[in-house]
Amino acid sequence: MASGLSGMMKGLEEAIIQYTATKVTSLIMKGISEEKAKADLLTNARVAASQGDANEQNFLGCLYFFGSHLLGIDKNEKEGLDWWTKSAKLGSRSAKEVLLSVRGY
Repeated sequence: MASGLSGMMKGLEEAIIQYTATKVTSLIMKGISEEKAKADLLTNARVAASQGDANEQNFLGCLYFFGSHLLGIDKNEKEGLDWWTKSAKLGSRSAKEVLLSVRGY
């Protein structure tokens, strides 16, 4: 990756780590155990994404492309790109921008 792309992707990775931690903390503050909060966050994202929610597809794209230690997801760039592609096809501007940067289209 070119240095500009690397910088953009690093910023996206840091943002998704912070976003995920905030979502889990929010659930914990509602009285849900940490493990259940993590499981619920991932389950809800997968269900919504499979039902065509472009935002959740974009979120899963980030989780898989970078991996998520917090949620126990191994890095899988192909699956991340697949989720971003689905999201982009539904009109997600951020998914389109990532794909443009990564794939050049």
